[in-house]
Amino acid sequence: MDDNIPPYYVDFPEYNEFSQSYLWPVTVKYKGQSEIHFSVSKSDTINAFHSIENGSEEPILIGSRSFERKNLDFMAFEGRTYAFSN
Repeated sequence: MDDNIPPYYVDFPEYNEFSQSYLWPVTVKYKGQSEIHFSVSKSDTINAFHSIENGSEEPILIGSRSFERKNLDFMAFEGRTYAFSN
């Protein structure tokens, strides 16, 4: 092994001591409003993908939060962004 090779760093999500799990960043933006930033578990992130992609007009569920689709500009997750046109 070559000790002169710099280490490869991966940008992992934030570790939450309380839940003892990793939390993944989410950004939600409504038209004309500030961005909303928070973090959720990986399973909540995957469930959010299903909620967004199911094609319904129901609010999008992300963890314990619910987001109306009206005036929604975009939702950004780790490695995936959804743009909305309302």
